Amino acid sequence: MRVALGSLLALLSLGGCGPYCQSVCTKMAECPELNELRAGYSADEAFGDCLDECENALLTPGVVGDYDPMERNVSGAVIELDNEKQAATWMDCVDGMSCEKLADGYCAPVY
Repeated sequence: MRVALGSLLALLSLGGCGPYCQSVCTKMAECPELNELRAGYSADEAFGDCLDECENALLTPGVVGDYDPMERNVSGAVIELDNEKQAATWMDCVDGMSCEKLADGYCAPVY
């Protein structure tokens, strides 16, 4: 199943259809503004956790519900991606957001 998903993601990335798990996780791993939030957590570890959560969410059908990545997470609450619709909304948010805004609590979860 992961091989099929990986193949699908690779095809989508070649077609320029928008952001995908690896692209948004890479973006966050390369944001120096997020280093302070990681506190003893390497960019490589953050990338791996990001990729795992994103890919796992894509395997679960569902609806966005009340999840809104454009709502700033100022409480520090743990936010998880529960399904494919939430993951897609989150990827779009991260793709269009600056590193400064990510560090300021937008597009949760951030890694």
